[in-house]
Amino acid sequence: MDLFKKFEKEIKEIVVIHNFTKHYILLGEELSDDFETYLQPVKEFRDAYEHIVRVFTKCIGLGDAGSNMKKEEYVQKNLSKALGHEYRAFFDVADWFSIICRKQIYDIVQGYTYEQLCDKYPKYPEMKSRLYLISEEIATIRDKKDISSNIFDEVNHYQYALVELLGYYRDLVQCEL
Repeated sequence: MDLFKKFEKEIKEIVVIHNFTKHYILLGEELSDDFETYLQPVKEFRDAYEHIVRVFTKCIGLGDAGSNMKKEEYVQKNLSKALGHEYRAFFDVADWFSIICRKQIYDIVQGYTYEQLCDKYPKYPEMKSRLYLISEEIATIRDKKDISSNIFDEVNHYQYALVELLGYYRDLVQCEL
């Protein structure tokens, strides 16, 4: 059985979600007030890794894990569990990162009047409106998240919101508020 061909979709989803998660956890550490690490996603990474190692162990014939299951069934089950852990890690990090971004944005704008903000950052009215809508979008994404639905769509939707938040933060920093 060629593992990567047979389970290409599952492996790709694990890798893409893992890389998004890793990106935002590292960025979140850099942007957080105390450069803190959020440990829950790291636990999810560890748990995902355990399932991936089980897959490789089964594929190379070491140990007797899942000895009562066919190899394909065992691999499918463990890749699915690894994906579940990666999915949870992504949402934990995305929630944490979105809070960090919004807090950083708030910390920048809180000392200025609306007029000062508009003068220094002409797109401020648009940003203010979008920040409210992004918060609503994130709440909806969090409310509807479900491992049994289309994971990629949910992750991408949330990831786009994070990109937009980060863009607003970057814009405010660059206009030297």
